[in-house]
Amino acid sequence: MEYLSSLFCQATRLAAQAHDGAYYAGSRMPYLLHALETAQIVSSMTEDEDVLAAAVLHDAPERTLTGEGELRETVGSHVTELVLAAAAAGGADPEDRDRACQQAQVEALLAERRLEVKMIVLGDKLCGCCSGPGSAWANRSGGAAAAGGRRWAGITRP
Repeated sequence: MEYLSSLFCQATRLAAQAHDGAYYAGSRMPYLLHALETAQIVSSMTEDEDVLAAAVLHDAPERTLTGEGELRETVGSHVTELVLAAAAAGGADPEDRDRACQQAQVEALLAERRLEVKMIVLGDKLCGCCSGPGSAWANRSGGAAAAGGRRWAGITRP
């Protein structure tokens, strides 16, 4: 039996502390579930522990009081850089419907060269559209993780 890495456990503990008491938009679903589901979706694309740790923490800098220093101290510089890059490339709040903001978000993601960051952003976006109360995608074709694997396979094929 394989066990979770210490790094992933530390990242999950930090995410649980950071999102304590927060709920996913429009629901009573603890926000931590979004962070964990994002990591699950990303795990369909990679087994890299740094990327999975960054995925579970992807919203911490923007939605909590978790600072860069605390991230670096808890999960190290590499994971922190992935988290910050995913936050920058992932952009604005999904509720923001401003066209210029959405365009800037798309441009930032296209400019990002690291596949790891793109995986985290894709996992976050798939989680946002594939889960939560009343989601049409929640139970379709294996759920969000399966959808992420199919989309990633399409992106990475020559």
